[in-house]
Amino acid sequence: MVFSNQPFNDNDNIYTYGKLHTHLVPFYSALLALGTIAICYVFAVSLGHVQPWPNTDITHCGIQSPERYFFRIGMIPACVFLMFSWYLVRSWIRAQDKYVAQIESNKCCATYEGTAFVLGFIGSWCLVVSSSVLEQDDTRWTIHVFCATTFFILTVVAQLLVSIKLSQMIRYNGTLMPRASAIIKLACNALCVILLLLDAYLGIVGGPSSYSDAIEWFLVGLMMIYFMTFSWDWIGRFWLTAIIDTSVTNPPIGNLDEQEVELEQNA
Repeated sequence: MVFSNQPFNDNDNIYTYGKLHTHLVPFYSALLALGTIAICYVFAVSLGHVQPWPNTDITHCGIQSPERYFFRIGMIPACVFLMFSWYLVRSWIRAQDKYVAQIESNKCCATYEGTAFVLGFIGSWCLVVSSSVLEQDDTRWTIHVFCATTFFILTVVAQLLVSIKLSQMIRYNGTLMPRASAIIKLACNALCVILLLLDAYLGIVGGPSSYSDAIEWFLVGLMMIYFMTFSWDWIGRFWLTAIIDTSVTNPPIGNLDEQEVELEQNA
């Protein structure tokens, strides 16, 4: 894959195969996750499988039949799209860096957006595993709890790293994103950190399980709202274009059909 923040020039060797409007990806990823949870909750409560909110957690809304089928059908694809969303976030930040003047690079090899991509990708993958082991009579609870906890922690940290990077960039370019979008991101970060610390405290002191269940619902909602804000940032400004460059005579091994993906920036 090749990325550029400048539109490529039309010539006889390049064939364009349409654009992906990237603002749709984080929005529909989050919407699919939230919609799946809502559908499973309605089924689980109406069939008497769980108690109404806040006396149940998300997990138990996806264990019994038939809601467990909807849970897997919806959550696993949503997690895959969240992985892709993290990739788009990293690509967008690195493309914007070329437009933002004099941003000091990190002294080490890691970057905020690169680390966030890795953590977010792993976290989403853990949620796939966590969702996959739910069974009506034989749930692998150790695997589920470990992977679900890892998802929450890594995703909160990844989103916080992205916000730190964006705050640095906004100091040099106030038009990078809508001001309200930046405020929502920071508010989600702050609330998620507070909720994680509160949940850890409740676990230590042995607080009511209904409190932890309620925290889980709020955490998921805040994380998905955070993802949705990128749709606001990217609409009309950031997309991917799939092309084939026939001028490349010796493509690298594994480069299927000489297909490349270029990022166009329409500032």
